[in-house]
Amino acid sequence: MKIAILSDLHMGYDRFYEDSFNQAEEALTKAAEMADVIIIPGDIFDFREPKTEVIARAFRIFLKIKYMKQWDARVKEILRYDGAKQRMMTDVPIIAISGTHERLAVGKENAVDLLSLAGLVANANESYVIVEKGSERLSVFGIGGVSEELFAEKIKEFNPKPIENAFNVFIFHQSLIELIPHNDKFARMDDLPKGFDLYIDGHIHSRVEKSYNGKPFLIPGSTVITQLKENEQESKGFYIFNTDSKSYSFNYINSRKFVILKYRLNKDYNIRDLRYSIADSINKLTLSDTPIILIKIEGDGSKAEIASLLKEIENLYSNRAYLTSDIDDLNDTSLQESINKVREGKVDGLTVKERALSMIDNGLSSKGYNIDVRALIEMLSADDDKDSIVKRVISYLDNNLA
Repeated sequence: MKIAILSDLHMGYDRFYEDSFNQAEEALTKAAEMADVIIIPGDIFDFREPKTEVIARAFRIFLKIKYMKQWDARVKEILRYDGAKQRMMTDVPIIAISGTHERLAVGKENAVDLLSLAGLVANANESYVIVEKGSERLSVFGIGGVSEELFAEKIKEFNPKPIENAFNVFIFHQSLIELIPHNDKFARMDDLPKGFDLYIDGHIHSRVEKSYNGKPFLIPGSTVITQLKENEQESKGFYIFNTDSKSYSFNYINSRKFVILKYRLNKDYNIRDLRYSIADSINKLTLSDTPIILIKIEGDGSKAEIASLLKEIENLYSNRAYLTSDIDDLNDTSLQESINKVREGKVDGLTVKERALSMIDNGLSSKGYNIDVRALIEMLSADDDKDSIVKRVISYLDNNLA
């Protein structure tokens, strides 16, 4: 059997709304043309409770895929992890689980459950979906996206095991510490159940090809760009896995190009040269496409000046590219210069004391008060006794505030 593997369609994603549907539909259509079975390990939708128009559009896409051909492979039964038979709503082998974006409270039916109830997918969450094509038999067991600390516990609870005389696939939707080593709550590959012939994960939006216990471990990545991370610059698509040869290939779809333009500045940078360099790169990238472009600027420079430049460029090219920028790693030299001036005791050529007095003078004048702040300070700092100072200050204020 040939298995198509695609994931993280994120239908309804706001930023690239049309891309999310168009690229999902292309991936599903090509997958159906090339494969006997389609497996989707989560995040078909971008929101846990999608809008009705998003659900309707997704339903139309899956209806098209369901009826676009005569499927030779068929779902024969669905068994819960405890062996209980599940009601089959379809025998078309489009198999899915829910992801973290679809996760709802225990007992609530999520958007993938709705697809299953409508007979558009076979839900493999906590269940074995058994598919047959002639003498070939396929078993797919899935665990939908759960909180990171619960995943290993869920595997122990369900204790999934390979089914005899079948090609066994385990699908899930989680981070693994070997792939994203930033959180010790993530599960490890060693937590995965043993004995399956193929392991498929969703959740991670870039393509991954590894092995586990000598068996293939695949992550197809997303079909639409959502995170604007460096590893999302690769083209999108899906895997075709052949259960006979145990071989697989990645097949590309027409996904929107994503490019990161990086610039590192020193304190002597020229803003006009930077403007020209960015504009030249964008012009070349937008000759025949409307790409997503992230402009990332690091090094030393004035954040206010760079932000103004990037806003100007964004306005100039808004109809030719999806532009975004990142200056979080830019060392703001304008701020540092201001700090240095304060340390030196001067701001705009004045000492800090003189600038503060000037601000007080201006503030009092704007309210109509004719107060000489410097004279008042001299009175307060005189060496006379306290009573004399207080009388002198009160007399001065009475005369000038009347």
